[in-house]
Amino acid sequence: MSSFLTQTAALFVRAVRRDSRNLFSHLMRGGLAFMLVTILLVSYKEMAAFGAPGLRVFSMIMWVNFAFISIAAIGYFSTSITEEKEEETLGLLRMAGVSPLSLLFGKSVSRLWLAVMLLSIQIPFAMLAITLGGVTLRQIAACYIALGGYTFFLSGMATLCSVVTAKSMKAVVYMVVGSILLWMLPDICSAIDDLSNMWFSTVWIERTEAVTSRLLRLSISTRLAGVLATGFDEPLLDAHFIANAIGGSLFYLLAWLFFDLFAYRQANRSGSGPGRKLMKKLGLTAGRTWPTSVVWKDFNFGTGGKRGWIMRLVLIVAGAGIFSSLAWYNQPSGSRFEIDEFGSILCWWSIFLTVIECTIHSVRFLSDEHAQSALPLLAMTPGSAGGKVGAKALGLLLGLLPYFAAFGCSLLLNPDLLIDYLDEAFRSPEFIFITAYFVIVFLVFF
Repeated sequence: MSSFLTQTAALFVRAVRRDSRNLFSHLMRGGLAFMLVTILLVSYKEMAAFGAPGLRVFSMIMWVNFAFISIAAIGYFSTSITEEKEEETLGLLRMAGVSPLSLLFGKSVSRLWLAVMLLSIQIPFAMLAITLGGVTLRQIAACYIALGGYTFFLSGMATLCSVVTAKSMKAVVYMVVGSILLWMLPDICSAIDDLSNMWFSTVWIERTEAVTSRLLRLSISTRLAGVLATGFDEPLLDAHFIANAIGGSLFYLLAWLFFDLFAYRQANRSGSGPGRKLMKKLGLTAGRTWPTSVVWKDFNFGTGGKRGWIMRLVLIVAGAGIFSSLAWYNQPSGSRFEIDEFGSILCWWSIFLTVIECTIHSVRFLSDEHAQSALPLLAMTPGSAGGKVGAKALGLLLGLLPYFAAFGCSLLLNPDLLIDYLDEAFRSPEFIFITAYFVIVFLVFF
């Protein structure tokens, strides 16, 4: 027991120190603090125009936290174990006698602890909303308990994805898919209820509604909307928190059980065989180096090159198709699904994917050079340091061209989208906060 605590404490302290030296982490925390202060300033300016200004302020703070935690789970929690695999240090840690449980507690729980601390330091801002009126202490406690359970659930899911995959990018993809399914849970439950009413008997309809009502309790958006409603008077520890606690614990248990089974999957295995030959015939391999070798290296090995383009196009088409199908299914009877609606969906989906990838590349900008001890060699190559960093950023941006192309297509399908957005941005603070977060991510990336 003493060795377990010693190992866990050492890994925990190492992870916290590493995070404290990470510029990206500090900039993201500063960006979140900036948005919270902006919420207070905008709400103070518009206090006379709305009733219950405290509830409005607190609602915006909670939805910003929801977006921040969701994106952090995708780009931050999901790399806790894969970064050791990519740096080829996981085997050394196991040879040194570090147990899988110590690794999970030291690497993953430390990130969970930092996220929970980030939520807890916002409580003074939330308490200020009580003085503005419209919100109670019970609502504040219920919201933070719900966000804590949601954070624990996503942390467990991300840790399991990080354990079973060899590369951070795969773990991120799994988390994106899982998070989207979780966010779409209310729509999925509504579709299941409608289909059961069309096809099944009364007994099956009742059973289906009972199942979907329980699934709906897992949705964080449903819980937050209920807590932030006027007259909230429900238990603080409801079914949503209990389900998230059980689900997160189950994910951590599976990660512990499967740890040794997937621990030695190497992240840098070179491909060979028929698939490699087929990709070479199709021109999907890296090929010869370009005159700007740093751009060539980061484009092909940082973003996947031409194969990455194809994967991103498939992801864009699949996501836009799914969301468009849901929008068409939920539209009122008699109305038509116009092409400009598809343009709006394509626009927001491409922006979302761009922000996610920029967040990942920001975290791992020089991680490969550090892991392979190639940073001194990069520094010795001709050119200034700023030029090399710019070349790396350009190579990564080339991999994001499908997202930029999708965004351009969305503006062609809905030319008034940008004008409507700018017009809405000056009326709704929520748009300003979303835009501010995107700008902060891009500034961190560059």
